[in-house]
Amino acid sequence: MHELGHGAKGIGVALCVALLAVVASYAGLFRGMQVGATDFLFQAAAMPTSSGPEPTSVAVVAIDDQSLADLGKMSEWPRSYYAVVTRSLKDAGASVIAYDLLFAEEAEGDEEFAAAIALAGNVVLSEVETTLLAGTGGDLSTGALSVFESATSALATAAAENAHANAFPDSDGVIRRVPAAIPSQDGMVPALGVAAAALHRGADETFLSADSLVCDGTMVPVDSTRSMIVNYARVSGDFTPSTVSFADVLRGNCDLSFLRDKVVFIGATAVGLQDAYWSPSGRLTSGVAIHAAVAETIISGNPLRRSGALPVAFVCLGMALLAWLLASRFGTGRAVLGLGVSLAVYAGVVFAAFDNGLLLDMFYAPGTLVATFATVSVYSSTTERMRRRKLASTFGRFVSAPVAAQIMAAIETGALSLGGSQRHASVLFADMRGFTPLAAKTEPHELIRIVNAYLKVAVEAVNDEGGVVNKFGGDSIMAVWNAPTDCPNHTLRAVRAGLAMQRRVELLAQVDPSLPSLRFGVGINCGEVVAGTLGAEERLEYSVIGDAVNVAARVTAITDGGSVWITESAMEALPEGCEMRDLGYHSLKGKDQPLRLFEVAAVAEECPTQGTAGQHTRDMSRRDNSKDKPSHGPCGRRLAPVAMTRQQ
Repeated sequence: MHELGHGAKGIGVALCVALLAVVASYAGLFRGMQVGATDFLFQAAAMPTSSGPEPTSVAVVAIDDQSLADLGKMSEWPRSYYAVVTRSLKDAGASVIAYDLLFAEEAEGDEEFAAAIALAGNVVLSEVETTLLAGTGGDLSTGALSVFESATSALATAAAENAHANAFPDSDGVIRRVPAAIPSQDGMVPALGVAAAALHRGADETFLSADSLVCDGTMVPVDSTRSMIVNYARVSGDFTPSTVSFADVLRGNCDLSFLRDKVVFIGATAVGLQDAYWSPSGRLTSGVAIHAAVAETIISGNPLRRSGALPVAFVCLGMALLAWLLASRFGTGRAVLGLGVSLAVYAGVVFAAFDNGLLLDMFYAPGTLVATFATVSVYSSTTERMRRRKLASTFGRFVSAPVAAQIMAAIETGALSLGGSQRHASVLFADMRGFTPLAAKTEPHELIRIVNAYLKVAVEAVNDEGGVVNKFGGDSIMAVWNAPTDCPNHTLRAVRAGLAMQRRVELLAQVDPSLPSLRFGVGINCGEVVAGTLGAEERLEYSVIGDAVNVAARVTAITDGGSVWITESAMEALPEGCEMRDLGYHSLKGKDQPLRLFEVAAVAEECPTQGTAGQHTRDMSRRDNSKDKPSHGPCGRRLAPVAMTRQQ
């Protein structure tokens, strides 16, 4: 149930990210980044391949820097130049001749130029929407009628078609779309590239609806401003149109046979004429080349359309769920690899769709994938840390914090198994004296309260000295030092814990008069133990075993209440300055040889800084081998006689 709840919350986080992405998409937030990501498709298409150039249906006669250098200022050229060029192109077999130039004023040679236009019968002249240029309106989405500045009457009448040459950059200065047609008082004025393409294909009529332009069976999607996306991929890279200088055509210095059956655009490319704009391919593109790209988009039958808002929303939702699956169901390495593969696959789908005229979202969908992956990963990591912290806290109430940490680490690495390691440790047992008769006359719930109160004191004493409470045995407690983690001076710490335990027990009845007066018998031993996981695969328990543990338990069994007894090995591990009494040799159950035991009165930190001259630091001068009188150590603490059976 916890896993289901955790998964449901993760899915909720993913859906929230997807919802934010969809809202951002609908609201046009981050549009600059979105169109920039889409531009990458055109930039990739602009890179030539090893297959070499591919033929296009368009070509450009460029009024370039060479033409200006050879023929002088363009504004001073007689119209007869254009008449010669028109005839040359017609003779070369050009399918359509489109001028990206505005001949709005009468000039010398108009008659000759008009005659050449009429004779060619395939010339498209430009006109310009002046309302937008003047900044007095012209919002194409409102359906308002526009005013155009056209070629002279004689030229316009002679032309096969008159079309607008307007192209409006986006806010970042990049021309991505061109109005397929602009409404005027005389009807819809098609774009120069649209008119040239329709004339080339012999279309009797071009239809423009609210969402598409239909030219001789080719449907070109348009937006609310009647603008079409220019497929620059058809005029870049391997599809770069052929270009020839205007001056060379005028003087007959080149072979024009390559222009046969092509739509030829004539326009300015010279730097000084300032007719260049940024294109999505990341390059400055002349206005005439943009119109050529519009015509090639239609003629090649490769118009572009954007995926609708609803498909984008569904893709974002799918990406969010995929990211949730990766982040919550796989390890970090596999999840990151899956993320990379998913992005690569989506990129492949996007490029394949682009080749087929569909512009898939390049920002919101992959952005949703990455953002959801990061968000769910952070959420999962945070919740997992909280879960582990809660588990460790709960676990630590049943086992000690160091043991809990070691077991949690073993679970993480998959190393949790039966087995252990040998360590030199100090083991303490504390057992309540007088508990059995108390239990016989006390109600169970009251008995639990009493036991918990005394064990709490014992646990606090162990924890204060860095020990590990290994287990409880009803009215007893077992603690270990130097296992499972290192603990310097572990024997000294164990002895200090035992003494602190006794002091706190004496005060417990004073603090809570409702508690009976009980004492702990504390036994301590140090030696080699095996610390590790015991039990069966189905039920494990961390513990320490070994002879050193058994000896500590046996010593505790014979220790008087209120006393701390230690073995000789524990005594030898203590530092100088500890006060203790030699209890002599005692026989312990299960041991063939008697063991020498000592009662500790105080450890080094508790001993006075000034003592009797010549006194041994481990004061054993008051050895009690039988029933001596009560003795007082140098700390002034009363040491009661110990009843025992000493091995003679």
